[in-house]
Amino acid sequence: MVTIALGVSNLTQHHTADNISNDLHTMLNNWKILKENIVSITTDNGANIIAAVKKIMSQTSNHFHVSCFAHNINLVVTKALGSCRDVVTIIEKVKTIVAYFKHSNVAQDQLRYEQKNEGKKDGTYLYLIQEVPTRWNSTFYCLQRFKYLSGHVGKILLSSEHQKAPPMLTANELAIIDECLKLLGPFEDATKNISGEKYVSGSLVIPMTNCIKTSLHRINVSNPFAKNLKKELEAQIEKKLDPLETNILLSIATIVDPRFKRLHFSSARNVANAITIIKNEVKKEHQNQGSLTPPVHPNIIDDVDGCIWNIHDEIASRHLPDSDGCDGLPAELKLYLNQPIQPRTRHPIQYWKENKNAFPGTYKVAMKYLTVLGASVPAERLVSTLNNVCSDKRSRLTPQHINELVFLNSLDSIYWNI
Repeated sequence: MVTIALGVSNLTQHHTADNISNDLHTMLNNWKILKENIVSITTDNGANIIAAVKKIMSQTSNHFHVSCFAHNINLVVTKALGSCRDVVTIIEKVKTIVAYFKHSNVAQDQLRYEQKNEGKKDGTYLYLIQEVPTRWNSTFYCLQRFKYLSGHVGKILLSSEHQKAPPMLTANELAIIDECLKLLGPFEDATKNISGEKYVSGSLVIPMTNCIKTSLHRINVSNPFAKNLKKELEAQIEKKLDPLETNILLSIATIVDPRFKRLHFSSARNVANAITIIKNEVKKEHQNQGSLTPPVHPNIIDDVDGCIWNIHDEIASRHLPDSDGCDGLPAELKLYLNQPIQPRTRHPIQYWKENKNAFPGTYKVAMKYLTVLGASVPAERLVSTLNNVCSDKRSRLTPQHINELVFLNSLDSIYWNI
């Protein structure tokens, strides 16, 4: 997978759907990209952004938009936490203590000293992490680090030098944080997994949703506050993540990924709808080129540990190929669906390159839909590039220069013949 930032535009007008779509039209025209060649567009849930891409694609396809999975996870967790006032109160206490340490050199020095007595050396000391309101996982990291350093933090706050310091959390509150971290762990793991741009991600959304739900169901918590958080998380998953299975682009991408296929779907209708579209596209490919379907011998490799993916490995180990719902399908598609599930560490694009002679029509469809992005994180990561390019030390950069520099910065070394 290759990601390239085609450019950025200086949007000086109001950020309306019309203005955004006009800039995107200009970008597509400059690069001579036909709209009918666009397979999918992944965005956050901003109403103006969604309206802009709908306006661009209005004459081409009804199925083109993918809602960013990372943003949806963020909404699930923030909404669930917001509904648990008792948990929020404890988090606010933690944030107050973290802020105190950030503003007190004496407290920071003592934290380093306590770790030094443990045997840590310069460069390995850990510090408390502040929360960033726009990213839920910063709350997770804040609580995780606080829990890890809580012994040192409590000792420092109780010393006579910090009489004006906020009170330390009680043992019961620390236990609640520990159970909340267990509940939030699968969401943090999924956020990291979906945020890459150099590997297939669209096919991860439906499997990860199922793995999150199963992981959450298996986590046992005893405190009433944590039980309430678990209940709210499950409700938000049902509201915001479960509907993603109805997205036809994500469904197709999942089915043509040999590691998942139909394994994690909760609705047979969603599977049937996706397979119908795949079937029709495979038949079109057959009309164009014809194909043969010799038997395929799966390439098995050893697996590795992977947190929420352990749920997938467990389900895949129990899965047996079946031919239900395969009647009327092209022979090669039917053969592909009945092949064993590939190991999770199997690279899906490499799999299709090795088996394109066995499944020529399905190969074409797979290579088309595996490009679907499950998250818009790569576009947001571009902000860091912009901050580096548009530094305060460069006062004469024009929007055109910035646009060119961002594009050049996004190119891999292979394009520079270095």
